[in-house]
Amino acid sequence: MDSFVKSVKSQTFQLDGMDNSSALFPIPIYFWYENANQAAAGKSLHPDILEASFYKTLEEFPVLAGYLKADSNSRTYIDVDKDNLNMPEFKITQCDIHFQTLKDAKFDTTLFPGLFSDVYTVPSPPGMFGGSIKMAHFHIYRFKDNSGIGIFSGIAHFVLDGYGYYRFMKRWAEISVWMHDNTDSKKCNALSSHSFVHDRGVLMANKSNEIDALDKDTCHALATGGFVSKWLAWLSPNARGRIFRCLEFSSQVTSCYFHIPTQLIESLRMSVQEAAPANAQRYSTNDVLVALVTLVIAQCIRMDDLDPQNKLASTLNQILYNKILGESAEFMTLIAVNTRPRLKHLADITYTGNAIIGREIVTPLELLQMDPTPKVLATIASSTRQAVINTNERFANQYFGMLNKESDGYMRVSLSYLKKRQLAMISNVSRSDFHLLDFGAGIPALVRPPAHAFPGLVLILSAHPDIGGYELSFNVTDGVAKKLVQNKFWMSFVGSYVGAA
Repeated sequence: MDSFVKSVKSQTFQLDGMDNSSALFPIPIYFWYENANQAAAGKSLHPDILEASFYKTLEEFPVLAGYLKADSNSRTYIDVDKDNLNMPEFKITQCDIHFQTLKDAKFDTTLFPGLFSDVYTVPSPPGMFGGSIKMAHFHIYRFKDNSGIGIFSGIAHFVLDGYGYYRFMKRWAEISVWMHDNTDSKKCNALSSHSFVHDRGVLMANKSNEIDALDKDTCHALATGGFVSKWLAWLSPNARGRIFRCLEFSSQVTSCYFHIPTQLIESLRMSVQEAAPANAQRYSTNDVLVALVTLVIAQCIRMDDLDPQNKLASTLNQILYNKILGESAEFMTLIAVNTRPRLKHLADITYTGNAIIGREIVTPLELLQMDPTPKVLATIASSTRQAVINTNERFANQYFGMLNKESDGYMRVSLSYLKKRQLAMISNVSRSDFHLLDFGAGIPALVRPPAHAFPGLVLILSAHPDIGGYELSFNVTDGVAKKLVQNKFWMSFVGSYVGAA
């Protein structure tokens, strides 16, 4: 750690609306590494090397050691003060549990102590008063009899997006391998260099004041401000975090994980493509996954509403969303679109800040209540494909400009989503292959977000290469989770699942 502290220079990183839009979420993921061959302690993932390589990686990510602050105009920034660092939390715990026990329990993290459950939710300082928001939390678990290691990595979303998070973890793994392979300083090979860009100015350099490329719903969300959005944006980051954390705890969600084999989703993609309109472009696997999840979640929400056991809750929801908030007869799917491949000025740099735009896909509820035929799925997949295509450089630059025009722009967008009950948020991070992150003793046995992380979000990850396909992490209400495993159409694509019993 001393070498990192000596390397830090005082600097500030101005955050933008893209970062602040993500401030309600952290990115917490567990990486489970089994020492299946019972390698000696010095040849497996040695905790000293994991710690040393972590601080070496931090030298390239100084933004993780800053304080989140706001200026007099409610614009937020991260202040890195070399004489007063806000160090990420890093712990190592010896567990009296064998790795095989964890596997048998389907990686149930409640088996061992020291869970980071307080950082699964909205980033917020500890306690009611004072304190500072930590940019990141890391915890290394050493299992009994040198049987394996667990790595928990939780980073505030306003610092890094999913791509930036992956780049941090990948760099940490690269340095850890380098340290494992070069324990003899006399024969040490040079560490490969890499440059990461944390300056948000590169993203905002080409922002536009025009709005002709933006769709009606996006313009409406960005232009509709009011007292609540301005007040929330005016609050300090600490106070705002505490408020949203309390609101999040009030909603009960459960987590369940579904594995979808490659052959099953590819078979579905082909049947959906055959049912597509004559002028439709080729659907990607993501287009079909989004269509499938949208259809299934919408139907499960409706089934849960009609459940006699939920009559009171259903009535209250009808009053709140239909009578008070004026919810339309449409279902909104929010998908995450990475703008990096679409922006020329990001092509040659590794930008780690938030560069993901949420695109809305609106589907009539009447369509979603029909039988789940390939034709119905093709209609949703076409909307998804078009939303991705329309998220071009012109759209992105106009979105960045509109989002940052007013200090509460990001809060306007966030509040527009909170008004939706008929909503599914989907993020596909399968291209960031977390299952190939080798810290020096092989790839992980499993990569999975913790239970109760990402409330309301469906996260799509690539599955372990030995089984292939995708693992989908659902964070939904208890009622919807139960309806998922009762949905025969959905379960026909599922190879295995955990939770939602």
